[in-house]
Amino acid sequence: MSDGRVREGGQPVPPILEVRHLTKHFATPAGVVHAVDDVSLDVYPGETLGLVGESGSGKTTTAYMIAGLLRPTGGTIRYLGRDIAGAERTRALRREIQIVFQDPGTSLNPAHTIYEILTLPLRVHRLVPRSEFQTAVRRMMERVQLPASYMYKFPRELSEGEKQCVAIARAMAAEPKLIVLDEPTSALDVSMQARVLHLLLDLQREFGFSYLLITHDMSIMRNFATRVAIMYLGQIVETAPVDAFFTTPRHPYTQMLISSVPVLTEDEEAMKPTQVRSQGEIPSPVHPPSGCRFHTRCPRRMEVCTRVEPRMVELGDRHRAACHLYPPGGTAAGEAAGESGE
Repeated sequence: MSDGRVREGGQPVPPILEVRHLTKHFATPAGVVHAVDDVSLDVYPGETLGLVGESGSGKTTTAYMIAGLLRPTGGTIRYLGRDIAGAERTRALRREIQIVFQDPGTSLNPAHTIYEILTLPLRVHRLVPRSEFQTAVRRMMERVQLPASYMYKFPRELSEGEKQCVAIARAMAAEPKLIVLDEPTSALDVSMQARVLHLLLDLQREFGFSYLLITHDMSIMRNFATRVAIMYLGQIVETAPVDAFFTTPRHPYTQMLISSVPVLTEDEEAMKPTQVRSQGEIPSPVHPPSGCRFHTRCPRRMEVCTRVEPRMVELGDRHRAACHLYPPGGTAAGEAAGESGE
């Protein structure tokens, strides 16, 4: 699933992370929950892939499997060419793939000082001598724009935004290559959201981190992501570079998401697709619909949508969608329908 990226000299850039046919099912008294079903995606060096969807779409479960917090039911997760889906995570692998959680208040040990929290990865991964811990912690605090004196505080003495900066510093301390960001700003006020996002972008430019960003906030996605993958009921239905995602969304579900984003200017309004109104609520993952899983809510559904699951189709310029409006090979009618958003 190459996204078409090439390095100087015409050689393709290999992804740092390749996920193929990833599946996670949970057994419950009500039946088997199909949390993630046949998800495939790539993350490339130095980029931010945004994974977007409504609550219950499976995006956080996908992130937790990639971070090693959940074991997949099936599929592969290849990191730098190695399948790590079912393997016990080595110390080196845990160091190179880090996660920043949604709620910093619950992800930081309340009994430890910030100094103890930030020295833990240094000790576990033996990154610097113990005699250099304080210097290393001061440097980390400076990089996340917190006063060095905060290292003697406990998490309860910090604001939610300051706690998230500590969580980011802890992830950065391990010198990772890939950081999973699970709704990293949803617990923060608007001003602190902007500060944290700018901080993450600055760190990415300085250290070359790859990010997998989990969010439901389309405004954050527009300003932060390189590429976008849309999840619906456990499956990816569209992937695109972020500009194409907002200007030419193809899947009706993507069009619905973007047409519901509040705008402030006429220019932003002109960029939105024609209003697409879905019907009803997201179905239960215990009993997902046959065929296209969005057909129960889609205003443009056809008979084939109710019985045949659509395949992901190449639409050009790293843009893909899984929708019967775009059959393999494409048709003029399908293209026109997708572009109009009607």
